[in-house]
Amino acid sequence: QEYECQSMKEQALAFEQLLLEKEDGKAGDLSQLLKTVESMQEKTILFQQERDQVTLSLKHQQMANRTLEQQVQHLRDKELHLKQEVQSLRSHLLESEDSYSREIGAAEKRERNLREKITLLEEKLLSSSNASHQASVQVESLQKQVRFLSQERDENALQLSLYQEQGK
Repeated sequence: QEYECQSMKEQALAFEQLLLEKEDGKAGDLSQLLKTVESMQEKTILFQQERDQVTLSLKHQQMANRTLEQQVQHLRDKELHLKQEVQSLRSHLLESEDSYSREIGAAEKRERNLREKITLLEEKLLSSSNASHQASVQVESLQKQVRFLSQERDENALQLSLYQEQGK
């Protein structure tokens, strides 16, 4: 609506200016007036298209918002259901606390053992990774040395060949 209002204001000002110029004898011919009207109509159409696009975008956003609101409500319902289920489980847990306490103790012990094994494996992995990296660095260094020595050998062979040629 703001675009339409602005467009109408611009059209009104343009027509008012043309009328003033016409009264003062400064106005161009009728074709200039028609061009101005056509230009204003094109601008109006563009503004209407832009307004339609914004309106369509707004409708899409509103639909997306409704979908999100439905998802939020669904998650709230699910949360309530889960809270009720947790409460039921808590009640059941309290009823059979002794049995579960022993099971929990055993599970915690198994968890500690597994965590210790994981820690040892992670340390071995880190050590292996470091050794692999060091080996890669060493291999790269040795490859550089081999290239250097090969180049030096080739240069020495070339010099020897040149000396032998000069000696002949």
